[in-house]
Amino acid sequence: MATKPLTQTTGRRKESVARVRLRPGTGKITINGREFDNYFPTATSRMVVAEPLRLTSTEETYDVDATMDGGGVSGQAGALRMGIARALIELDPEMRTPEPVRRENRAVAAFATDRLKIVASPQQSRELVNSRGPAIVISSSGMATGGRVLHHLEVALPRPENTVLFVGFQSAGTRGRQLIEGARSVRIHGADVPVNARIARLDSMSAHADSTEILRWLRNFQRPPSQTYIVHGEPSAAVALQQKISAELGWNASVAAYLRQVQLQVRK
Repeated sequence: MATKPLTQTTGRRKESVARVRLRPGTGKITINGREFDNYFPTATSRMVVAEPLRLTSTEETYDVDATMDGGGVSGQAGALRMGIARALIELDPEMRTPEPVRRENRAVAAFATDRLKIVASPQQSRELVNSRGPAIVISSSGMATGGRVLHHLEVALPRPENTVLFVGFQSAGTRGRQLIEGARSVRIHGADVPVNARIARLDSMSAHADSTEILRWLRNFQRPPSQTYIVHGEPSAAVALQQKISAELGWNASVAAYLRQVQLQVRK
């Protein structure tokens, strides 16, 4: 007889919904009745899903049974990761919110805990930089192009015990891109800073729709535009999307080029 779930939660990401049940176990993950490796054959997707278990050192503590609906592979991996994270939060008293959270605020409930400390001033940031205690620093400068996070990186990057985790797309030419591509040093505040810290990435946190979701949205147009321009994304991905739009929808589509000028006409 199946063990009664300790907790049941729901995770959502893009068009995907994951209903998660956590039970005491040995780390087995089952999705829609299929084994983990079978449902997510790529190592990247499995890493995204298992991240909450890895971070809390509970990979061999619980079994995960999930029901998945909607979306593509990236969205489903992100939804399942969110569902597992919420389940673990429910089981950890220190991560629970002190009072009920309003529906419109539930998306940020994971950060509404006593563990979260807002660093609002430059002085507080300097104190954090000089601190030698363990901490997770969350920065809004996701590509490490500027801001106070650069002071934290100056201190964190040379130390091998640290991890710098990028949770979204890193544009070409940014420090974030240099770091995820294996740079052994980066330029910060006019000096070369050695990179000895572990550099990791988590692509599922991107807020941009994937090609499947974009095509689903475009199919709802009552009439196609006279011309469609792809203005975002890596060159290879932009070309692939342009080809999909042309092949599947029959639209005139092209990838915008640097300094290219086009004449737009209003269609009545």
